[in-house]
Amino acid sequence: MLDWHIPISEASDEQLRSALAQAHIPALMAALMHLTGKREHFSKVRPHFVLFAEDEDGLSEQDRDTARELAFDALKKYRDGGCAEPARPAPDDIIAAMHYITGTDMTAREVPFLREELNLFGEDGRRVPIDTGAMPPGFRVLIIGTGMSGIMAAIRLQQEGIPFLMLEKNPEMTGTWYENTYPGCQVDSANHLYSYMLEPNHQWSGHYSGSAELNAYFNRIVAKYGLRQHVRLNTQVERATFDEKDNRWTVEVMSDGVRDVLRAETVISAVGQLNSPKMPDIEGLGSFAGIAFHSARWEHEHSLQGKRVIVIGTGCSAAQFVPRIAPQCGELTVFQRSAPWLLPTENYHQAMTPQELWLFREVPFYARWYRFFLFRTLAVDGLLPLLYSEPGWSGPPGTIGTDNEMLRTALIESLQEQAGDDAALLAKLIPDYPPGGKGRCSMTAPGSPL
Repeated sequence: MLDWHIPISEASDEQLRSALAQAHIPALMAALMHLTGKREHFSKVRPHFVLFAEDEDGLSEQDRDTARELAFDALKKYRDGGCAEPARPAPDDIIAAMHYITGTDMTAREVPFLREELNLFGEDGRRVPIDTGAMPPGFRVLIIGTGMSGIMAAIRLQQEGIPFLMLEKNPEMTGTWYENTYPGCQVDSANHLYSYMLEPNHQWSGHYSGSAELNAYFNRIVAKYGLRQHVRLNTQVERATFDEKDNRWTVEVMSDGVRDVLRAETVISAVGQLNSPKMPDIEGLGSFAGIAFHSARWEHEHSLQGKRVIVIGTGCSAAQFVPRIAPQCGELTVFQRSAPWLLPTENYHQAMTPQELWLFREVPFYARWYRFFLFRTLAVDGLLPLLYSEPGWSGPPGTIGTDNEMLRTALIESLQEQAGDDAALLAKLIPDYPPGGKGRCSMTAPGSPL
Protein backbone atom coordinates (compact mmCIF):
# COMPACT_ATOMS: atom_id res chain seq x y z
CA MET A 1 0.00 0.00 0.00
CA LEU A 2 1.31 3.44 -0.95
CA ASP A 3 2.16 5.89 1.84
CA TRP A 4 0.26 9.16 1.33
CA HIS A 5 1.79 10.97 4.29
CA ILE A 6 5.08 11.55 2.54
CA PRO A 7 6.12 14.92 1.05
CA ILE A 8 6.33 15.33 -2.70
CA SER A 9 10.14 15.32 -2.50
CA GLU A 10 9.94 11.61 -1.53
CA ALA A 11 7.11 10.60 -3.87
CA SER A 12 7.81 7.88 -6.39
CA ASP A 13 6.79 8.05 -10.03
CA GLU A 14 4.08 5.51 -9.18
CA GLN A 15 2.70 7.82 -6.49
CA LEU A 16 2.73 10.81 -8.80
CA ARG A 17 0.75 8.92 -11.42
CA SER A 18 -1.65 7.49 -8.83
CA ALA A 19 -2.40 10.97 -7.46
CA LEU A 20 -2.75 12.54 -10.90
CA ALA A 21 -5.29 9.89 -11.86
CA GLN A 22 -7.64 11.53 -9.33
CA ALA A 23 -6.69 15.15 -9.93
CA HIS A 24 -9.16 17.91 -10.72
CA ILE A 25 -7.91 18.75 -14.20
CA PRO A 26 -8.76 22.49 -14.46
CA ALA A 27 -7.10 23.18 -11.08
CA LEU A 28 -4.15 21.01 -12.06
CA MET A 29 -3.60 22.86 -15.34
CA ALA A 30 -3.72 26.22 -13.57
CA ALA A 31 -1.23 24.97 -10.97
CA LEU A 32 1.16 23.86 -13.73
CA MET A 33 1.55 27.50 -14.71
CA HIS A 34 3.38 28.02 -11.41
CA LEU A 35 5.61 24.97 -11.83
CA THR A 36 6.60 25.61 -15.44
CA GLY A 37 6.49 29.40 -15.50
CA LYS A 38 4.50 29.15 -18.72
CA ARG A 39 0.91 28.84 -19.90
CA GLU A 40 1.32 27.33 -23.36
CA HIS A 41 -0.26 24.11 -22.06
CA PHE A 42 -3.60 25.95 -21.75
CA SER A 43 -4.03 25.56 -25.51
CA LYS A 44 -3.57 21.77 -25.29
CA VAL A 45 -6.32 21.11 -22.74
CA ARG A 46 -9.30 23.48 -22.64
CA PRO A 47 -11.85 22.92 -19.87
CA HIS A 48 -15.40 24.11 -20.29
CA PHE A 49 -17.72 24.02 -17.29
CA VAL A 50 -21.01 22.18 -17.86
CA LEU A 51 -23.65 22.56 -15.13
CA PHE A 52 -25.03 19.27 -13.76
CA ALA A 53 -22.88 17.23 -16.13
CA GLU A 54 -21.21 14.08 -14.80
CA ASP A 55 -17.92 15.53 -16.08
CA GLU A 56 -18.31 19.17 -15.08
CA ASP A 57 -15.11 20.27 -16.81
CA GLY A 58 -16.35 19.28 -20.28
CA LEU A 59 -13.15 17.34 -21.02
CA SER A 60 -12.74 14.06 -22.84
CA GLU A 61 -10.67 11.18 -21.47
CA GLN A 62 -8.05 11.97 -24.09
CA ASP A 63 -7.89 15.54 -22.76
CA ARG A 64 -7.43 14.23 -19.23
CA ASP A 65 -4.69 11.84 -20.28
CA THR A 66 -2.88 14.72 -21.99
CA ALA A 67 -3.24 16.86 -18.87
CA ARG A 68 -1.93 14.11 -16.61
CA GLU A 69 1.13 13.55 -18.77
CA LEU A 70 1.91 17.26 -18.80
CA ALA A 71 1.49 17.36 -15.04
CA PHE A 72 3.58 14.23 -14.47
CA ASP A 73 6.51 15.72 -16.38
CA ALA A 74 6.24 19.02 -14.50
CA LEU A 75 5.88 17.43 -11.05
CA LYS A 76 8.72 15.02 -11.70
CA LYS A 77 10.98 17.92 -12.65
CA TYR A 78 9.81 19.88 -9.59
CA ARG A 79 10.49 16.89 -7.32
CA ASP A 80 13.89 16.07 -8.79
CA GLY A 81 14.90 19.72 -8.68
CA GLY A 82 14.53 19.86 -4.91
CA CYS A 83 11.03 21.39 -4.83
CA ALA A 84 12.31 24.94 -5.17
CA GLU A 85 9.67 27.61 -4.59
CA PRO A 86 8.09 28.47 -7.96
CA ALA A 87 8.56 31.98 -9.31
CA ARG A 88 5.46 34.16 -9.22
CA PRO A 89 3.61 34.28 -12.52
CA ALA A 90 3.16 37.63 -14.22
CA PRO A 91 -0.16 39.40 -13.48
CA ASP A 92 -1.31 38.82 -17.07
CA ASP A 93 -0.67 35.08 -16.71
CA ILE A 94 -2.72 34.94 -13.52
CA ILE A 95 -5.63 36.71 -15.22
CA ALA A 96 -5.34 34.34 -18.18
CA ALA A 97 -5.54 31.35 -15.82
CA MET A 98 -8.58 32.86 -14.12
CA HIS A 99 -10.33 33.05 -17.49
CA TYR A 100 -9.09 29.60 -18.50
CA ILE A 101 -10.12 27.50 -15.50
CA THR A 102 -13.85 27.30 -16.36
CA GLY A 103 -13.61 28.02 -20.08
CA THR A 104 -15.75 31.12 -19.59
CA ASP A 105 -14.30 34.60 -19.85
CA MET A 106 -14.79 37.00 -16.98
CA THR A 107 -15.99 40.53 -17.61
CA ALA A 108 -13.60 43.38 -16.87
CA ARG A 109 -15.87 44.34 -13.98
CA GLU A 110 -15.57 40.88 -12.42
CA VAL A 111 -11.79 40.58 -12.60
CA PRO A 112 -10.84 42.63 -9.48
CA PHE A 113 -13.46 40.92 -7.34
CA LEU A 114 -12.48 37.43 -8.51
CA ARG A 115 -8.76 38.18 -8.16
CA GLU A 116 -9.48 39.11 -4.57
CA GLU A 117 -11.46 35.91 -4.09
CA LEU A 118 -8.62 33.83 -5.55
CA ASN A 119 -6.27 35.18 -2.86
CA LEU A 120 -3.50 33.32 -4.67
CA PHE A 121 -0.57 34.32 -2.49
CA GLY A 122 -2.45 34.94 0.75
CA GLU A 123 -2.69 38.65 -0.03
CA ASP A 124 -5.84 38.97 2.10
CA GLY A 125 -7.25 41.80 0.01
CA ARG A 126 -10.32 42.01 2.25
CA ARG A 127 -8.42 43.19 5.28
CA VAL A 128 -9.35 46.79 6.02
CA PRO A 129 -6.63 48.87 7.73
CA ILE A 130 -8.06 51.03 10.52
CA ASP A 131 -6.45 54.09 12.09
CA THR A 132 -6.73 53.11 15.74
CA GLY A 133 -4.98 56.33 16.74
CA ALA A 134 -8.14 58.23 15.92
CA MET A 135 -10.21 56.15 18.34
CA PRO A 136 -11.12 57.55 21.76
CA PRO A 137 -9.47 56.04 24.87
CA GLY A 138 -11.21 52.89 26.08
CA PHE A 139 -12.77 52.14 22.68
CA ARG A 140 -14.25 48.64 22.67
CA VAL A 141 -16.32 46.46 20.35
CA LEU A 142 -18.89 43.88 21.44
CA ILE A 143 -19.48 40.93 19.09
CA ILE A 144 -22.77 39.10 19.64
CA GLY A 145 -22.36 35.49 18.53
CA THR A 146 -19.33 33.26 18.02
CA GLY A 147 -20.22 31.37 14.86
CA MET A 148 -18.38 31.66 11.56
CA SER A 149 -19.04 35.39 11.18
CA GLY A 150 -18.38 36.28 14.82
CA ILE A 151 -15.04 34.46 14.79
CA MET A 152 -13.99 36.24 11.59
CA ALA A 153 -15.01 39.62 13.02
CA ALA A 154 -12.88 38.93 16.09
CA ILE A 155 -9.87 37.98 13.97
CA ARG A 156 -10.15 41.19 11.95
CA LEU A 157 -10.40 43.34 15.09
CA GLN A 158 -7.46 41.51 16.62
CA GLN A 159 -5.38 42.14 13.50
CA GLU A 160 -5.98 45.87 13.86
CA GLY A 161 -5.35 45.92 17.61
CA ILE A 162 -8.90 46.93 18.49
CA PRO A 163 -10.18 45.71 21.91
CA PHE A 164 -13.24 43.49 21.68
CA LEU A 165 -15.40 41.13 23.70
CA MET A 166 -17.40 38.23 22.25
CA LEU A 167 -20.76 37.31 23.78
CA GLU A 168 -22.11 33.79 23.34
CA LYS A 169 -25.40 32.42 24.69
CA ASN A 170 -24.16 28.80 24.51
CA PRO A 171 -21.63 27.10 26.79
CA GLU A 172 -19.34 26.69 23.76
CA MET A 173 -18.36 28.62 20.64
CA THR A 174 -18.86 27.97 16.87
CA GLY A 175 -22.58 28.76 16.67
CA THR A 176 -24.62 26.51 14.40
CA TRP A 177 -21.94 23.80 14.34
CA TYR A 178 -22.13 23.54 18.12
CA GLU A 179 -25.93 23.69 18.25
CA ASN A 180 -26.89 21.40 15.37
CA THR A 181 -26.14 17.73 15.93
CA TYR A 182 -29.06 16.02 14.20
CA PRO A 183 -28.30 12.85 12.19
CA GLY A 184 -26.79 13.67 8.82
CA CYS A 185 -26.09 17.31 9.71
CA GLN A 186 -23.56 18.66 7.24
CA VAL A 187 -22.68 21.75 5.28
CA ASP A 188 -24.49 22.50 2.01
CA SER A 189 -21.63 24.50 0.52
CA ALA A 190 -18.48 22.75 -0.69
CA ASN A 191 -15.91 22.60 2.12
CA HIS A 192 -13.21 24.44 0.23
CA LEU A 193 -15.59 27.39 -0.08
CA TYR A 194 -17.09 27.09 3.38
CA SER A 195 -13.85 28.01 5.11
CA TYR A 196 -11.84 31.16 5.63
CA MET A 197 -9.59 32.30 2.79
CA LEU A 198 -6.84 33.12 5.27
CA GLU A 199 -7.19 29.73 6.99
CA PRO A 200 -7.63 27.09 4.27
CA ASN A 201 -8.02 23.47 5.29
CA HIS A 202 -6.57 21.02 2.78
CA GLN A 203 -7.50 17.89 4.73
CA TRP A 204 -11.30 17.79 4.72
CA SER A 205 -12.51 14.20 4.99
CA GLY A 206 -15.21 14.76 2.38
CA HIS A 207 -16.37 17.29 -0.18
CA TYR A 208 -19.23 18.34 2.15
CA SER A 209 -18.31 17.71 5.77
CA GLY A 210 -20.49 16.93 8.76
CA SER A 211 -21.11 19.18 11.75
CA ALA A 212 -18.48 17.53 13.97
CA GLU A 213 -15.66 18.16 11.49
CA LEU A 214 -16.78 21.74 10.88
CA ASN A 215 -17.03 22.35 14.62
CA ALA A 216 -13.47 21.05 14.99
CA TYR A 217 -12.22 23.32 12.16
CA PHE A 218 -13.66 26.48 13.70
CA ASN A 219 -12.42 25.52 17.16
CA ARG A 220 -8.91 25.16 15.73
CA ILE A 221 -9.19 28.71 14.42
CA VAL A 222 -10.43 29.90 17.81
CA ALA A 223 -7.43 28.27 19.48
CA LYS A 224 -4.91 29.56 16.92
CA TYR A 225 -5.97 33.18 17.44
CA GLY A 226 -6.46 32.86 21.20
CA LEU A 227 -10.08 34.00 21.03
CA ARG A 228 -11.28 32.17 24.13
CA GLN A 229 -9.70 34.80 26.32
CA HIS A 230 -11.99 37.36 24.66
CA VAL A 231 -15.34 35.56 25.09
CA ARG A 232 -18.08 35.39 27.72
CA LEU A 233 -19.98 32.12 27.35
CA ASN A 234 -23.47 31.40 28.68
CA THR A 235 -24.26 35.05 28.09
CA GLN A 236 -27.59 35.96 26.51
CA VAL A 237 -28.01 39.49 25.11
CA GLU A 238 -31.45 40.76 26.10
CA ARG A 239 -31.36 44.38 25.01
CA ALA A 240 -29.03 46.84 23.25
CA THR A 241 -29.64 50.59 23.11
CA PHE A 242 -27.56 53.35 21.56
CA ASP A 243 -27.07 56.67 23.33
CA GLU A 244 -26.55 59.37 20.71
CA LYS A 245 -25.22 61.84 23.29
CA ASP A 246 -22.11 59.88 24.20
CA ASN A 247 -22.07 57.63 21.09
CA ARG A 248 -22.04 54.43 23.10
CA TRP A 249 -24.06 51.26 23.28
CA THR A 250 -25.57 49.92 26.47
CA VAL A 251 -26.00 46.16 26.26
CA GLU A 252 -28.02 44.29 28.86
CA VAL A 253 -27.10 40.62 29.27
CA MET A 254 -27.97 37.61 31.37
CA SER A 255 -24.72 35.84 32.14
CA ASP A 256 -24.84 32.56 34.07
CA GLY A 257 -28.11 33.66 35.63
CA VAL A 258 -26.81 37.07 36.65
CA ARG A 259 -27.90 40.30 34.98
CA ASP A 260 -25.14 42.61 33.82
CA VAL A 261 -24.76 45.80 31.81
CA LEU A 262 -21.94 46.24 29.29
CA ARG A 263 -20.95 49.36 27.36
CA ALA A 264 -19.13 49.67 24.08
CA GLU A 265 -18.64 52.10 21.23
CA THR A 266 -19.53 49.53 18.59
CA VAL A 267 -21.70 46.42 18.49
CA ILE A 268 -21.37 43.77 15.78
CA SER A 269 -24.34 41.43 15.44
CA ALA A 270 -23.21 37.97 14.34
CA VAL A 271 -26.22 36.07 15.66
CA GLY A 272 -27.01 34.37 12.35
CA GLN A 273 -30.49 33.85 10.99
CA LEU A 274 -31.27 30.25 11.94
CA ASN A 275 -30.18 30.18 15.58
CA SER A 276 -33.67 30.29 17.13
CA PRO A 277 -35.70 27.17 16.29
CA LYS A 278 -39.35 27.84 15.53
CA MET A 279 -41.84 25.27 16.73
CA PRO A 280 -44.99 25.14 14.61
CA ASP A 281 -48.11 26.77 16.00
CA ILE A 282 -50.26 23.64 15.98
CA GLU A 283 -53.30 23.33 18.18
CA GLY A 284 -52.79 20.68 20.84
CA LEU A 285 -49.02 20.48 20.38
CA GLY A 286 -48.45 21.32 24.05
CA SER A 287 -50.67 18.46 25.21
CA PHE A 288 -49.02 15.81 23.02
CA ALA A 289 -48.05 12.98 25.36
CA GLY A 290 -45.26 11.63 23.16
CA ILE A 291 -41.75 12.87 22.49
CA ALA A 292 -41.48 16.10 20.49
CA PHE A 293 -38.43 18.19 19.69
CA HIS A 294 -37.01 20.50 17.01
CA SER A 295 -34.29 19.09 14.75
CA ALA A 296 -31.99 21.95 15.78
CA ARG A 297 -32.27 20.71 19.37
CA TRP A 298 -32.08 17.00 18.62
CA GLU A 299 -32.65 14.82 21.69
CA HIS A 300 -30.28 11.93 21.07
CA GLU A 301 -31.37 9.98 24.14
CA HIS A 302 -34.51 8.82 22.33
CA SER A 303 -34.30 5.72 20.17
CA LEU A 304 -36.36 5.88 16.97
CA GLN A 305 -36.02 2.16 16.36
CA GLY A 306 -39.40 0.75 15.34
CA LYS A 307 -41.23 3.93 16.35
CA ARG A 308 -43.93 5.84 14.48
CA VAL A 309 -42.27 9.15 13.64
CA ILE A 310 -43.69 12.33 12.14
CA VAL A 311 -41.46 14.98 10.57
CA ILE A 312 -42.95 18.42 9.98
CA GLY A 313 -41.13 20.28 7.21
CA THR A 314 -39.02 19.45 4.18
CA GLY A 315 -36.26 22.07 4.30
CA CYS A 316 -32.49 21.58 4.25
CA SER A 317 -32.33 19.88 7.66
CA ALA A 318 -35.09 17.41 6.80
CA ALA A 319 -33.39 16.60 3.49
CA GLN A 320 -30.35 15.58 5.54
CA PHE A 321 -31.82 13.71 8.50
CA VAL A 322 -34.90 12.02 6.97
CA PRO A 323 -32.81 9.58 4.83
CA ARG A 324 -30.70 8.83 7.92
CA ILE A 325 -33.56 8.00 10.29
CA ALA A 326 -35.90 6.34 7.78
CA PRO A 327 -34.32 2.84 8.05
CA GLN A 328 -34.76 2.89 11.84
CA CYS A 329 -38.37 4.00 12.01
CA GLY A 330 -41.24 1.56 12.09
CA GLU A 331 -43.33 4.14 10.24
CA LEU A 332 -42.22 7.57 9.02
CA THR A 333 -44.57 10.29 7.82
CA VAL A 334 -43.32 13.61 6.43
CA PHE A 335 -45.63 16.62 6.36
CA GLN A 336 -44.78 19.17 3.69
CA ARG A 337 -46.20 22.67 3.36
CA SER A 338 -44.42 23.39 0.10
CA ALA A 339 -41.89 21.37 -1.86
CA PRO A 340 -38.25 22.51 -1.86
CA TRP A 341 -36.08 22.36 -4.96
CA LEU A 342 -33.58 19.51 -4.63
CA LEU A 343 -30.21 20.16 -6.23
CA PRO A 344 -28.42 17.01 -7.45
CA THR A 345 -24.89 16.93 -6.05
CA GLU A 346 -22.86 13.93 -7.18
CA ASN A 347 -20.15 14.19 -4.52
CA TYR A 348 -22.33 15.27 -1.59
CA HIS A 349 -21.57 12.14 0.45
CA GLN A 350 -18.27 11.35 -1.24
CA ALA A 351 -15.15 11.02 0.89
CA MET A 352 -11.85 12.54 -0.15
CA THR A 353 -9.31 9.92 -1.21
CA PRO A 354 -5.73 9.86 0.12
CA GLN A 355 -4.57 10.86 -3.37
CA GLU A 356 -6.87 13.89 -3.51
CA LEU A 357 -5.74 15.04 -0.06
CA TRP A 358 -2.11 14.60 -1.09
CA LEU A 359 -2.64 16.82 -4.14
CA PHE A 360 -4.19 19.58 -2.00
CA ARG A 361 -1.32 19.39 0.44
CA GLU A 362 1.67 18.88 -1.83
CA VAL A 363 1.11 20.44 -5.27
CA PRO A 364 1.84 24.18 -5.11
CA PHE A 365 -1.25 26.36 -5.64
CA TYR A 366 -3.44 23.41 -6.63
CA ALA A 367 -5.78 23.93 -3.67
CA ARG A 368 -6.13 27.66 -4.37
CA TRP A 369 -7.14 27.03 -7.97
CA TYR A 370 -9.52 24.26 -6.97
CA ARG A 371 -11.29 26.62 -4.57
CA PHE A 372 -11.42 29.26 -7.30
CA PHE A 373 -12.99 26.77 -9.72
CA LEU A 374 -15.68 25.99 -7.14
CA PHE A 375 -16.38 29.68 -6.60
CA ARG A 376 -16.69 30.38 -10.32
CA THR A 377 -18.88 27.36 -11.04
CA LEU A 378 -21.11 27.42 -7.96
CA ALA A 379 -21.67 31.17 -8.04
CA VAL A 380 -20.42 33.39 -10.84
CA ASP A 381 -20.65 31.02 -13.84
CA GLY A 382 -22.90 28.33 -12.40
CA LEU A 383 -26.23 28.66 -10.64
CA LEU A 384 -26.37 32.42 -10.09
CA PRO A 385 -26.91 33.41 -13.76
CA LEU A 386 -29.81 30.93 -13.91
CA LEU A 387 -31.69 32.79 -11.19
CA TYR A 388 -31.97 36.15 -12.99
CA SER A 389 -35.38 37.22 -14.26
CA GLU A 390 -35.96 38.40 -17.82
CA PRO A 391 -38.06 41.56 -18.27
CA GLY A 392 -41.31 40.75 -20.03
CA TRP A 393 -40.84 37.00 -19.62
CA SER A 394 -43.99 35.06 -20.58
CA GLY A 395 -42.72 31.51 -20.37
CA PRO A 396 -44.15 28.54 -18.47
CA PRO A 397 -45.44 29.00 -14.89
CA GLY A 398 -42.76 28.61 -12.25
CA THR A 399 -40.04 30.18 -14.41
CA ILE A 400 -38.64 33.70 -14.71
CA GLY A 401 -36.43 33.46 -17.80
CA THR A 402 -34.92 31.20 -20.44
CA ASP A 403 -32.04 30.02 -18.27
CA ASN A 404 -34.30 29.63 -15.24
CA GLU A 405 -36.63 27.44 -17.30
CA MET A 406 -33.66 25.33 -18.36
CA LEU A 407 -32.67 24.92 -14.69
CA ARG A 408 -36.21 23.95 -13.72
CA THR A 409 -36.30 21.31 -16.45
CA ALA A 410 -32.95 19.86 -15.32
CA LEU A 411 -34.04 19.72 -11.68
CA ILE A 412 -37.33 18.02 -12.57
CA GLU A 413 -35.46 15.43 -14.64
CA SER A 414 -33.31 14.68 -11.58
CA LEU A 415 -36.42 14.28 -9.44
CA GLN A 416 -37.96 11.96 -12.05
CA GLU A 417 -34.85 9.80 -11.96
CA GLN A 418 -35.12 9.43 -8.18
CA ALA A 419 -38.90 9.02 -7.99
CA GLY A 420 -38.90 6.30 -10.64
CA ASP A 421 -42.38 5.19 -11.66
CA ASP A 422 -44.08 6.81 -8.66
CA ALA A 423 -45.96 9.60 -10.42
CA ALA A 424 -47.80 10.61 -7.24
CA LEU A 425 -44.53 11.08 -5.38
CA LEU A 426 -43.04 13.07 -8.25
CA ALA A 427 -46.01 15.46 -8.26
CA LYS A 428 -45.44 16.14 -4.56
CA LEU A 429 -41.73 16.81 -5.12
CA ILE A 430 -42.04 19.47 -7.83
CA PRO A 431 -42.30 23.01 -6.36
CA ASP A 432 -44.80 25.49 -7.78
CA TYR A 433 -42.33 28.39 -7.70
CA PRO A 434 -39.19 29.15 -9.76
CA PRO A 435 -35.83 27.64 -8.79
CA GLY A 436 -34.20 30.09 -6.41
CA GLY A 437 -37.58 31.59 -5.49
CA LYS A 438 -37.05 30.77 -1.82
CA GLY A 439 -33.38 31.68 -1.73
CA ARG A 440 -31.74 28.26 -1.85
CA CYS A 441 -32.05 24.61 -2.84
CA SER A 442 -31.57 21.57 -0.63
CA MET A 443 -28.71 19.26 -1.58
CA THR A 444 -29.46 15.68 -2.55
CA ALA A 445 -27.16 12.94 -3.71
CA PRO A 446 -28.62 11.28 -6.82
CA GLY A 447 -29.96 7.87 -5.93
CA SER A 448 -30.49 8.69 -2.25
CA PRO A 449 -33.96 8.03 -0.78
CA LEU A 450 -36.39 10.92 -0.99
